[in-house]
Amino acid sequence: MLRTRPTSADSHASESEVDLCIGSRPVIVVLLMLSMALALGARLLPEPAKATTFVPYLASFLALAWLLESWKPRFSRWLLVTGLLASAHIMAEWFALPSATVLAALPVALAAPLIGVYAGFVLAGAETATLLLLWFSGRVEGFGLVIVTLIATWLVCGLMAATQKPVSELAGWSLTNFQRARALLDEARDRQAELKEALDALAHANRQLALTYDKLAAARLLAEEARRTKAAFVANVSHEFRTPLNMIVGLVDMILKAPNLYGEELPPSLLKDLEIVGRNCEHLSSMINDVLDLSRIESGRPSLHRESVCLPDVIEEALAVVRSLTEKRGLDLQAIVPDDLPEVYCDRTRIRQVILNFVSNAARFTERGGITVQAAGDDGFVTVSVKDTGPGISPEEARRIFEPFYQGSTLVRRQGNGTGLGLSISKQFVELHGGTMWMESQVGAGSTFAFRLPASPPLEPTSPPERWLTEGWVERRTSPSLLEAKLGQRFVLCDATGELEPLFSHCDDQGEYVPTQGLEQAVAEMRRSPAQALVINHAPMDELWRRMIRARQELPDTPILGCVLPPKAELALAAGAAGYLLKPVTREDLMRALTTLGRPVREVLLVDDDPDVLALFTRMIETSDHTARVRTAPSGQQALAEARRQAPDVVLLDILMPNQDGWQTLEAFQEEDALRGVPIIIVSAQDPQDQPAQSEWLLATIGGGLPISKVLHCFQGIASSLLRPD
Repeated sequence: MLRTRPTSADSHASESEVDLCIGSRPVIVVLLMLSMALALGARLLPEPAKATTFVPYLASFLALAWLLESWKPRFSRWLLVTGLLASAHIMAEWFALPSATVLAALPVALAAPLIGVYAGFVLAGAETATLLLLWFSGRVEGFGLVIVTLIATWLVCGLMAATQKPVSELAGWSLTNFQRARALLDEARDRQAELKEALDALAHANRQLALTYDKLAAARLLAEEARRTKAAFVANVSHEFRTPLNMIVGLVDMILKAPNLYGEELPPSLLKDLEIVGRNCEHLSSMINDVLDLSRIESGRPSLHRESVCLPDVIEEALAVVRSLTEKRGLDLQAIVPDDLPEVYCDRTRIRQVILNFVSNAARFTERGGITVQAAGDDGFVTVSVKDTGPGISPEEARRIFEPFYQGSTLVRRQGNGTGLGLSISKQFVELHGGTMWMESQVGAGSTFAFRLPASPPLEPTSPPERWLTEGWVERRTSPSLLEAKLGQRFVLCDATGELEPLFSHCDDQGEYVPTQGLEQAVAEMRRSPAQALVINHAPMDELWRRMIRARQELPDTPILGCVLPPKAELALAAGAAGYLLKPVTREDLMRALTTLGRPVREVLLVDDDPDVLALFTRMIETSDHTARVRTAPSGQQALAEARRQAPDVVLLDILMPNQDGWQTLEAFQEEDALRGVPIIIVSAQDPQDQPAQSEWLLATIGGGLPISKVLHCFQGIASSLLRPD
């Protein structure tokens, strides 16, 4: 049993001394074994009978001490040590062995671990008094024996006292660390239990995340399907709108500009009503275009074609459109543009559309005062703002002014001629260019709409390193100040159609795409200035593969990529179409397209499955050019038959027709030598931007072949790219 007590005040609070008090029963067992040994060896003693009597005495008080250990342990231990002390003197007296007195040191030595150090000193003192008393009474002969016994007793007592403190401190340190270790063990068990609970919770959360991921994957598939469905719906609806709208616009235009065709003079009120119909048809056509633009932006196909643009020219073009309106309303229109305004790398058409939207909105809602267009360059950016003196916009409406279809207050709605899409589309066009758009307004004091674009033109095409090395070249000691611009990858395109470069540039305006017409020219360009890859576009497949093998032999260290783009939209135009008119088409649009051919037009072949469209276009052409003769065909097959019978000067071809559509008819015209030179103008409600070019195959090779590791990496990258939403 260990008992602890606090140490002195100068000791650490965590330390303690321990009195090492062992149980008496192990000592009793050892003494009983010694008494049995004494009984067995009694015949060796001088008086065996006395030994036989002494053993029961010794066993009796040892048994009593054993019994008292459970009831009175302290009394039992005192009984044990005092009994042993008395037994030492009894043995010396009974067995006439004076030297047995030295055994008195044994109970003194046992007193320290059984009771404590102080008990050892008590017994040593008692033994000293007993020996001196016996010596003075003459019971002990020989003072030397007394001295030896006292020395042995006090030596044992001193040794026990000397070893008690370090042993007690060691035991205290051991006990403290044991308790600390036990506390840490308990804490570790608690943490282990908490960790197990956390692992269970994590496993449960992982299962929930897996289920959520599956649900999100399913939702993404549904969303993609919904997006495709919406895009198809928008395209179909726009086509369905444009076809009847073309009839309305065309007929109204014919009535207003050639009323003599109808015999009698038309009443002025009817002509005025027809003008209203025409304006509303133009508004409906503008709405269709806005909805299609918004759909393209949402689907990630905004069709941006960036180039270095002189922004003052774009601003002047936009102002020219609305200048007649501002003059009619008596508004002052001015532009403040510095001469040193940097060029902007942007889509010219889209940015002009944004500026025109700002200026036209300001012109519509400003009753008096004027409109100021201002441009300024600052730290690699160009800011364009349009300020008006109109009624202003309230803070509540300003928060929603860029939302789709939001048209603002009653005053705004009363002006009409708006879809609520212009500002939303303009904002998204600016953001697609990496810019920002904002507005500032105060009710009664006018509004300011502005946007900010980065003016970072692309770097020139990469030149070979030889241009840096000349005879007597001198090392440059200063670092050049270069314009910060993202360097895209460089690709050389071997494309006889010439349409691959604009298609790639629409999808990626950061890369450099160098078009070439043939394989020899492409190889020469690659040797002049290396690129990431050589891209070959050719059909059919077997010829494409033969060209790729030749290119791999010429450029063994360059990746060779191949694709096959079918003749869709722009590729079909390059294959033979002379123009593209998007319905609704006015008489001016039609005649302008015929004039741009640069040749006399006497025979016109109209191809459309709608008889109303045939009748409308026939009347448009005949009223504009009385010398022109118009023939019609309701299908692609009949158009080919008419053309074979007599080749026309121009073909106006619709796209969506049964059995054989316009693209197939166009291809059939190009396959016949007699008809290949006939110019064909496509007239359709199908916007070519809604029909992106697609390649059914993608081939890749490099000189020496591909190691299996690269094959695997290519597979992984291509699979990930093909499965990613476009």
